[in-house]
Amino acid sequence: SIAGAAEFIQTNVVGVQVLLDAIKQSGRNIRFLQVSTDEVYGSINEGSWDENSPLLPNSPYSASKAGGELSSLSVSDRNIVMRISSVFGSAGSSGKGGNFVETIINKAKSGDELKVVGDIKMSPTYTVDAAAQITLRNVD
Repeated sequence: SIAGAAEFIQTNVVGVQVLLDAIKQSGRNIRFLQVSTDEVYGSINEGSWDENSPLLPNSPYSASKAGGELSSLSVSDRNIVMRISSVFGSAGSSGKGGNFVETIINKAKSGDELKVVGDIKMSPTYTVDAAAQITLRNVD
């Protein structure tokens, strides 16, 4: 997520704004649920964050997610931000280049430079669990 910031901005900021504008133009009182990432908090040496921790993104991806969050929350107090950590599923993540371990192994095998942003301790989220929570949270 270090390179290609324009794609992240287009998806996570402009894309969110397009959806928010469509909701406004519909004239309906629709709650918007913004699915985001814990990466908006940046790195932490010890302890953990809570929902009131400051947003300190340290990559173009996390900065764009923070931008989408703030846009969403700025238009309605009914909107919700759901931050998910380390999503994984049974289908894998080949569309994103594989999971973290696969990516590092493949880069090492090909002699590519290995980059890791911060020291990350993960609490993985299974896609099925995330989907259930999204459904639950978005019910009036």
